[in-house]
Amino acid sequence: MELNKYSLRDDALANLYRSAFYLAKGNSKIGMDFLKKAKRVLGNDLKTPNTSLPRLVLAEKVLDQYRLLKSSIL
Repeated sequence: MELNKYSLRDDALANLYRSAFYLAKGNSKIGMDFLKKAKRVLGNDLKTPNTSLPRLVLAEKVLDQYRLLKSSIL
C-alpha cells in the first residue's frame, strides 16, 4: 500500500493526511489550506466535513476521509 508520488490523486490524499495532522497540532490555517488543495483535485469524491466543527473533531473527520479514499484506490 504505497502512494505514487507522480499521481495528482495520491498527492491529494497526502494533502488530506497533512490537513488532519496540522489541524490536530493546532495550526488551523495550514490545515485548511491542505484541505482546500485536496478538494480541488478530489472534487466530489471528497465529502468535505463541516469546517465550523472544533479543530480536533474536524481533524478526525478529515482523517476518516483519508482512510476511506485511500482504501478505495489501493
